[in-house]
Amino acid sequence: SDNMSTLSEKLQILQSTLDDSGDDLERGYTRALRDAIINMDSRLEEEALKGLGDLYMEKFRMSKNLEEFDKSTAFYEAALSRCTDVDVVETIRHRLLYAETLKRKLTDKH
Repeated sequence: SDNMSTLSEKLQILQSTLDDSGDDLERGYTRALRDAIINMDSRLEEEALKGLGDLYMEKFRMSKNLEEFDKSTAFYEAALSRCTDVDVVETIRHRLLYAETLKRKLTDKH
């Protein structure tokens, strides 16, 4: 289908920014999210939100800054609330569980 190939192309462009620095990646995901909202492209919106969640989770893992954790889970929750694909819902739920586990591990003072 035409729509899927367009989505695939957009996701490839999005993925190509993964090699760039975090700031460029954040800008790329944010731009993709904006475009997805403007074009009412719910699948791209989910992917951009999930990507931003991943980005902030990595920032949290590196910095142990709870602000990054909160941003990450907020993006994951937003993606979850828009998602209709059962497999993607499952993936996001796993990421949220991982996030909670990581938070406990990184903020444990022992």
